[in-house]
Amino acid sequence: MNWADRSPGAVPEDGIDVHGGIDSDGDGQADTVFAEHDDELALHTDLDGDGFADQVLLIGTDGLVREVAPPEPEDGGGFGAVLAGLLNWLFGPRPPGAGVDS
Repeated sequence: MNWADRSPGAVPEDGIDVHGGIDSDGDGQADTVFAEHDDELALHTDLDGDGFADQVLLIGTDGLVREVAPPEPEDGGGFGAVLAGLLNWLFGPRPPGAGVDS
């Protein structure tokens, strides 16, 4: 066994990858990504430094914040889905025929 690989980030884990997100705690490591969840803004945050979200906070249009369990791997997710959700939340859905798919 290679003891050098015994860090939280070296353990395989499925879930929301936050490596491409923002550094919300000022430690120099990306730890939070944003996404749309119904009509709420979802903040997916890595609390243990392994690069995957451990906490999900939902912020409603009324400003109410609630914590929910992170999605299971079979629920989808990953950075691409999170980014798509954020862009959709910021700019709205793309009209049919718009973008690189057409």
